[in-house]
Amino acid sequence: MLLSIAQIQQALQERFTPLLEEMPELEVYLLKRRSVSCPVTGLEQALNVQLPPAFVTFLSQFDMDSFTLGPITFGIGGDYLEHLLDLNREPNENPWWSTALRPAQQLVIATSDPYAIVLNCNDQHVYAITDTPAMEDSLPVAANFELFVQGIGTGFVLESDAEDIQSLVRSRHPDFWQQI
Repeated sequence: MLLSIAQIQQALQERFTPLLEEMPELEVYLLKRRSVSCPVTGLEQALNVQLPPAFVTFLSQFDMDSFTLGPITFGIGGDYLEHLLDLNREPNENPWWSTALRPAQQLVIATSDPYAIVLNCNDQHVYAITDTPAMEDSLPVAANFELFVQGIGTGFVLESDAEDIQSLVRSRHPDFWQQI
């Protein structure tokens, strides 16, 4: 069974809050509530995408500016939406896409060695791609963003079995959940 977002948030708080005084850098592992509105409309217009509702809801509820969940890094400090613009804007000096133009309705939303985490805004699937294109890159690691976060969070908090998580998030990628 996957943990809910609220359960993941609570477990992260319980695990990392007591350590913050001595190791403030662990704050990146806390899923904090957003204190100001999140202007996703500007991001959608700038990148010519329509973000999936689950992703918009998550962005409106949580501060992603400096957030890492297990091995997945969302924000790197500063404004998360600006970070998304930098990763996905054309032209790009080091694009994550291998075609001339960024694939329509696809955005890198996070990173993890060796993966770029891509959200397909059309079908809502989440993909994990590498810099050396492989057949697995075309197979989703989760059916949607919420299941992706629940899978990563459950695996990180409970150290759950990768095969169970893979099934619960409806992943078709053969290796992602075992590797992270």
